[in-house]
Amino acid sequence: FDYWTVDTIRRWRDGGRFSGRLLTDEERSLREFYSKVLALREGDPLFCEGEFFDLMYVCPSLQRQYAFARHHGDALAIVLCNFSGEETHVNVHMPQHLFDTWGVGMVKDAPVVELLTGRQLRVNLDARLPLSVTLPPYGGRVLKYVYPGILG
Repeated sequence: FDYWTVDTIRRWRDGGRFSGRLLTDEERSLREFYSKVLALREGDPLFCEGEFFDLMYVCPSLQRQYAFARHHGDALAIVLCNFSGEETHVNVHMPQHLFDTWGVGMVKDAPVVELLTGRQLRVNLDARLPLSVTLPPYGGRVLKYVYPGILG
């Protein structure tokens, strides 16, 4: 066993070309997914400067999923991860404390952008109603809402 070389990295490196042409379709897809996630971290102050709020304590039904929120300026993001190999529908509860802490209002049927796909969705950002969404297997959703008229 070669302990010095990880096969997927060697194939991705491709003799210094970093072309990805030697990767399997599944490996290329996973690399693209991680590239999108890392680009969010680097390109949006919401993720590199924003505040964090863990949602797991109000979501005991989540078993192989993880949920948290981020806030910066006029933007709020809900990040949902699915560590299950099956598509999973989740109901995420956001406590009143989240809205009070960040001084933002609740919004029913809020228009959000799913940052990993660019799709427009409508979800509840409300302490009285769960945010309901389906998560892909071994994937997630990053839902971003921008509050109109808030200066941050």
